[in-house]
Amino acid sequence: MIENLGVQRRKSKIRFKVNVTVDLVLDDGTRLVGKVYVRTDERVLDMMNAPSPFFPLRLANQDIVLVRKASVTMCRIPEDGDGALELGDQAAPVN
Repeated sequence: MIENLGVQRRKSKIRFKVNVTVDLVLDDGTRLVGKVYVRTDERVLDMMNAPSPFFPLRLANQDIVLVRKASVTMCRIPEDGDGALELGDQAAPVN
């Protein structure tokens, strides 16, 4: 019989996220198109309303920039960027 040696299982902090294409306009007129990562049970609107002041945006050249939420004046999800997984994409674990 194996005894419990005081080892407790911790709840996993791995969260799966999907990428969603967004078209952003910032308060200085800059336009950014890229991908944001949201949890599988979350919408882009939920991510934008979360308390953190910044969010990462992956640009087409694969650079990642941090965008200040307060500077976003328009956020549009293109018709083909509805958050559905593209062929070959998978939900990726984020630690």
